[in-house]
Amino acid sequence: NQEGSKDVDLTITKADLTVTLGNLSIVYGDDEPNDAQWISSLQFDVNGASVSDVDTSNFSVAYDNAVSDVGNYVATPSGLTSDNYNLTHAAGQLAVTKATGTITLDANSLAVSYTANAQAPTSSTAPAGMNVTYDFGGADPTAVGSYPFTASINNTNYEGTLDGTLVISKATVAVTAADSTVQYDGTAQKITGTATSLSNTALSVVTTYKDASGAVLSSAPINAGVYTATASVDDTNHT
Repeated sequence: NQEGSKDVDLTITKADLTVTLGNLSIVYGDDEPNDAQWISSLQFDVNGASVSDVDTSNFSVAYDNAVSDVGNYVATPSGLTSDNYNLTHAAGQLAVTKATGTITLDANSLAVSYTANAQAPTSSTAPAGMNVTYDFGGADPTAVGSYPFTASINNTNYEGTLDGTLVISKATVAVTAADSTVQYDGTAQKITGTATSLSNTALSVVTTYKDASGAVLSSAPINAGVYTATASVDDTNHT
């Protein structure tokens, strides 16, 4: 019996949406992430929102500083638009991590003679010219012995380690001794040698004797004859 109608407006307003750039990382020397990689990292603070809700055709990322050395860089997105959301762009982070360098130890520097000073091997690196430190685990590589160590690259943008062993052998020093002619008197006759250390201190020198047949005597000779005397350094670090 009756009819009627009325047209009214239904207004759907845009919702607020914060789009946050994710955190990505690259190794030093690699290219910066491209737009597609950054877009795949986007995070949305509205449940159910996704990349399909935004237009990425004008998307770009700006960094707080030129990306170069190892470190963390603030990455700020821009250019996103949406038909259904009022967008707020929020920054993410790009982490640049150290690249791996290599260490090559100089084989000749791993076997050295005692010098009275602490010693360390030498090495080269790739890339060239990087500083290398040597950790002997608290040991002092001065005295004769074997010293395990770890070589480590010390560089802003590269890292790398290599284990090795430094072997220090005895230093050879000169022994002074002179021929001697003495008259038999019934007592042991000795030849005394002398030697000086690399630290300019007197070293212990032990003399051994052989008779004319080449037999080694247990002590200094007493009886008349010609004996070969060998004066030798008796020391931990010298020979």
